[in-house]
Amino acid sequence: MQRILSSKMQFDSQILWDELKNKEIIGHGREGLILKLNETECIKVYTPHYAKHAQEEFENYKILLNNGLFVPQPKNLVEIIIKENEAMLPGHFRGYLTGEFYLQAVTNKKVPAIIKEFIPGNTYGTKKHKGYEIDNLIQFLDDLQKAGYTFELGEAVAKNFVSTKKGTALIDCSNMKTKETLNKWQKNFFEKHASAYKKEVIKDLYKKLQENNNLTRGICSKINSILLK
Repeated sequence: MQRILSSKMQFDSQILWDELKNKEIIGHGREGLILKLNETECIKVYTPHYAKHAQEEFENYKILLNNGLFVPQPKNLVEIIIKENEAMLPGHFRGYLTGEFYLQAVTNKKVPAIIKEFIPGNTYGTKKHKGYEIDNLIQFLDDLQKAGYTFELGEAVAKNFVSTKKGTALIDCSNMKTKETLNKWQKNFFEKHASAYKKEVIKDLYKKLQENNNLTRGICSKINSILLK
């Protein structure tokens, strides 16, 4: 396959936004939209502001898969061509703590996108969870840390994790940090950062379960015991 070089990124192909605009939106965040392509694939379309993260995230999936972690298989890095027909993509946040953002009209732009494996399951925080699902999430976070990886604080949101029959999957791998990089700043800084990231994920899960009226007494007790460690 001949790769397309554009704006210092190498793309496998180009896709017109018109081919995607009617696809089901299955996720969103400050970096862009997630659209379902079919039963096995989805696509993350980046906003212009965060376009520079696409190549790195594409490689992050490969790194984590090679370390035995449950993340989507990256398929292609593609370029989306938005012509006269506007694409409504996430803009800047209204508030960092609320996670709210504006939708902004994007016209006559080219933005990157990642086609990746669609992993079906229940997004953490959107339903009542069993104890083993919380255990699976903690196990994933522990395995991630043991492998020498973590993520930027502020990226630790429950919706990035999905509970499946095979265990917990991390479905967004942007802003990854490595043990080697973080420990250059300060001795044992990675362990402190990874621990803080883990607690941030659990706190966000607790918050989402409360907001959706899905926080049971048993799960409340389990989460509190984790946070007190």
